[in-house]
Amino acid sequence: MKQLIKSAGSPSVVFITVGILLVATFVQLQAVQRRSLPVSFEQVLRSVAVVLGISLVPILILLSYRAWAYKSSDRTPLWRRRFGLASIVIPLISWTLLFVGWVLGTMRWWPGGGFLDLVWMATLAYTNWFVLLLAVALRGMARINIIICAVLIWFWIHLLVQI
Repeated sequence: MKQLIKSAGSPSVVFITVGILLVATFVQLQAVQRRSLPVSFEQVLRSVAVVLGISLVPILILLSYRAWAYKSSDRTPLWRRRFGLASIVIPLISWTLLFVGWVLGTMRWWPGGGFLDLVWMATLAYTNWFVLLLAVALRGMARINIIICAVLIWFWIHLLVQI
């Protein structure tokens, strides 16, 4: 029993659990969009996904930066430190642009109803897939946090484009 409790906090178990939850959320969203379910159920699911994207991404970025700064040392190769920092900064910029665009898009005074067009959304989505490659330079929980951030941002972009 003690080993089970001890292994529940390991990074691999956390990564697998969060990965399964992310995939389940995405599958659920796809199922909701293709079936005639009550509108309130779809709105609740979308709202939960947007709130998770807004709240979890900056927290995970902060935790990954803290882990990166703690693990990074002078013995770490320069390319690895730069790729690691880039994999932290790019999701932060993507999240900031999406958040500002989402807030400005919900305001009635903004012309056209949306702040970011499809070209910007596609650029942010593909940039976050590039972050997955850069996350290889990170170690431990920082890598897992950045991968989760990139997938959450991609889900958020997918939700904003489908609306």
